[in-house]
Amino acid sequence: LLRPARGEEERGEIETLLDPLAQFLEEECVIDPRALVPKHEFRQRLTHWWENKGITMSPPPENRLTIQLRRHVGRATFKESKRRIPSAKWAGGGNRPTHVYEGLRLRVEEDE
Repeated sequence: LLRPARGEEERGEIETLLDPLAQFLEEECVIDPRALVPKHEFRQRLTHWWENKGITMSPPPENRLTIQLRRHVGRATFKESKRRIPSAKWAGGGNRPTHVYEGLRLRVEEDE
């Protein structure tokens, strides 16, 4: 059964409204058990995406976001931790401990 293009567009809009986080994960993230992303970078990309989609409700607060991510990504894959990572440099040198989400990463151009 073929769906008209307009129907697909409306379906995508409805799915975004029903579960915007799932849509964000599909469009902007890669699920990978070996990957990690600093929480502040994830939140920044999520907020930017949320605003660009015109979603009027706010993104989930930190505690609910973690629960929802665990549900979407999978308990076996997803976790929160504090790691020393190269992108978190600080004035004293070395790598600064940073709160991260493990089990996913943000998409980059090479993923397209």
